[in-house]
Amino acid sequence: MEEPPVVDGITPQAPPEPDTPPEEEMTEEQKAILSPPEKTKDISPELRSRMKFTLLVFFGVPYAIYIFWLLFLISVLPDATGKYEYLIPIGSTSGLIGIGVLLFIGVFASGRVLKKRKNLKVGGFIMSFLRIFGVLTPGIALGAVVPVLIAAEPQLWVSIVDPEDTTEIIAPVAITFSLEDAMHILERRGIKAISFGWDFDGDGEKNEDTVLPTATAVYPRKGVYDLVVRIEASDGKLRRLVKRVSIQKEVFEIIPIRPIVDEPVRFSVAHLVDTPEEIKEVQWDFDSDGVVDEVTSNVEIVHTFVRTGVTTVTALVLMQNQTQQENKRQIEIFDPDPLPFEVRIDSEPKTLVSPAPFQTIFTVLTEEPIRDVTWNFGGEDEFEGQRVGHTFEKKGNYVVTANVKSEVGDVAKLTTLVRVVNQLEIPDLSFNGSPEVNLDELKIRGEVPLALKLIPRSSLPLVEYSWEVDEATSVGSTDTTLEAIYRRPGTYTVTLLAQDPTGSAMRLPLTVEVEPASTVVSIGMNPEGGVAPLDVTFDATDTRIPNESISGFEWLFGEEVEGEPPKPGGAVVNYTYTEPGTYVVKLFARTTDGNVYDTSRTIVVRPPLLNACFRASRTRGKAPNVGVKFNMSCTTGTPVTINWDFDDGVQTDEKNPTHVFEDAGEYVVTLKLTDKSGSVSKKTLKITIEE
Repeated sequence: MEEPPVVDGITPQAPPEPDTPPEEEMTEEQKAILSPPEKTKDISPELRSRMKFTLLVFFGVPYAIYIFWLLFLISVLPDATGKYEYLIPIGSTSGLIGIGVLLFIGVFASGRVLKKRKNLKVGGFIMSFLRIFGVLTPGIALGAVVPVLIAAEPQLWVSIVDPEDTTEIIAPVAITFSLEDAMHILERRGIKAISFGWDFDGDGEKNEDTVLPTATAVYPRKGVYDLVVRIEASDGKLRRLVKRVSIQKEVFEIIPIRPIVDEPVRFSVAHLVDTPEEIKEVQWDFDSDGVVDEVTSNVEIVHTFVRTGVTTVTALVLMQNQTQQENKRQIEIFDPDPLPFEVRIDSEPKTLVSPAPFQTIFTVLTEEPIRDVTWNFGGEDEFEGQRVGHTFEKKGNYVVTANVKSEVGDVAKLTTLVRVVNQLEIPDLSFNGSPEVNLDELKIRGEVPLALKLIPRSSLPLVEYSWEVDEATSVGSTDTTLEAIYRRPGTYTVTLLAQDPTGSAMRLPLTVEVEPASTVVSIGMNPEGGVAPLDVTFDATDTRIPNESISGFEWLFGEEVEGEPPKPGGAVVNYTYTEPGTYVVKLFARTTDGNVYDTSRTIVVRPPLLNACFRASRTRGKAPNVGVKFNMSCTTGTPVTINWDFDDGVQTDEKNPTHVFEDAGEYVVTLKLTDKSGSVSKKTLKITIEE
């Protein structure tokens, strides 16, 4: 006890001690009050150790398991494969429960510390709270963030599906990108993609919009490109995906980038040199046999592959400065892709080779109802119409493309190649045969029937000749020798096409003037042949008999019994041939003078062409039990047997069946038809049933 201070030399008297009885006179209750027992002295070290171990077992072990469980969830989720997505609700619930338990433990432990605050120093009091905070905070924080992290959308990515080997991509190259994996991730979350915007080179300008998760880009040069895809989805969120494409090597250019058997392919080395004049010659080997197939001084060449498969094409470029550059590339020649409907390109002229300027007319021919046709003639501009004309003004090879969209939305892509070459000069061109060709006027004259047999002659070696003939009654030959017959008066054009080994060409049009005969008994036929049953209109109105008046016509159609007299008729009559065959039609023209003039023509009636064709109500669906309706109304001919094979063990002979595909997979549906002549026609279509 502190001594009282001394004031003015007087020591104050100490306060009296409390009246405490001697210890031996105290009761047990008084001793307990004055001297409370020390609790720590009643707990042995062994008991304290056991209590700590029990606390560790009942709290520490579950807490550690809880932490490990949360860390495991973070490591496997978000899951792009969908393997662990079932853990999302479990993990979210366990995290929230864990937070509640830990908060309860924290409140309980804090209450215990507050009760002991009178017996604890300030430092110990604070350290107790810090221990509680340090132990429980990691679990509470993890429990709070885990539900958010594991429920997040997995990372979406873009895949390259073609070419399959991306270790070394050689330009020019067509690369097909796919977002199928990304779409599966979104679909598992109930999100559907609406459209895809593709920026193939990352320049910020959209190159293509698609509704399907695939697109193909052509990269003509080597370099590093950033593909950017923007996905517009049903949840209103715009997703942006980026993929880097690295093309380290470039060789000669190929158009089309996917060569088709029996179709011309254009090769070019123009982009490999600064100026074409630097090239001395280019040696081409197209079949990988080490033997040079063609040598050219031009930067471009056209070659047609006659077999499918893989071949190595080599272009050895020899420069004017005596240097050389070898370009080698393995390419695959494909069969043509099956078109969704029958369609083809018809051109005028038929052979698309000419010096400039080259005027052409292209027509899409199909029986399918067409919505629109878009044309590209090898440039940036596009043109629309089922029949279009175009003039190629400059030398070059042009790939003409027609995108034909049917009324039902199917799109058929057709291509053809136009070659505009140097002018071939043939100064000594002449013709053998008949009739005589007036080379000054470039004309041929004669009366009906006018038969042409012309053979071009020249001193130039290795020149190939062919003919283009329009509107002749019959054509026998167009390869070097022209054989054709004109049976109707009028003015016509035949064109001689000459080509030499250097690729130069000449087009020489000749005018054919067919004059009426002195006396003409004419049979016109519309149509001039076809498939049975065939309705034919016979027309004798062009019959002319000078100085006499026609009193009537009589007809024999070739099906009459031998000896049967001709049937009277008018100048125009109709007749139906029900059976195929070759029939000789005879016309007799009677005049008022009692004279009879006759003529005959032959008409060929062909058997019906059997062509299997069908459409499906859909070609894709999700298992199980996907019903598809099939309709064969587009089939031509008269089938007597019908067989449908649905590729799942089920067949039927129904005309327009409905079939249910029960399991997932790809099924090739086959329609097989047979007519009474024994002709067989098949049509196949792939049906994809997704899981």
